[in-house]
Amino acid sequence: MNIEMAKVLFLDLETTGFHPERDLILEVGAILYDLKADREICHHHSMPSDPLGDEETLRFRPMDVFVYKMHTESGLFARRLQTAPTTLGETERELLNLVSGYFFRGECMLAGFSVGFDRSFLKQQMPVLEGFLSHRVIDASVLKSLSKAYGKEWPKKEPAHRSLEDCREAIEVVKLFRSAIESVEPPA
Repeated sequence: MNIEMAKVLFLDLETTGFHPERDLILEVGAILYDLKADREICHHHSMPSDPLGDEETLRFRPMDVFVYKMHTESGLFARRLQTAPTTLGETERELLNLVSGYFFRGECMLAGFSVGFDRSFLKQQMPVLEGFLSHRVIDASVLKSLSKAYGKEWPKKEPAHRSLEDCREAIEVVKLFRSAIESVEPPA
């Protein structure tokens, strides 16, 4: 394995809904992680501003009831009011600078929970960053589903629904599979 390929970008987005063409990214968390060394290299956190209004009106935008309740209970809306906003473009540039310091285009593997969901928002709203990433992904939710399918019930844990905390939880899921993978002998 190429030493750089042992590094992956754990990413989590909190959004106003499930549709990348109309919903907004509220929070971005990313952790550049070295799987081989089992350590965090660096992390990023931002709360992109609502391009259509101020933070006070964000809560009154059309939003799925489930999503509204989730972000209220997690404290995301309250935290956004206390945080200096950045633009989505600034967030994309910061993330691109982070990964381009370690990878060439197409090398950076994306990891996290339900990576396809987050990737669909990146493709729509941060296309330069999405185009830089590898087509390969590590989806921690798939690993949890496989565990359950093979009779290993995963401990119940309520997701934080906060971006960096969810990245750290995904890292823990991936780390649990390390010892199982290390014991596997590839077929001849």
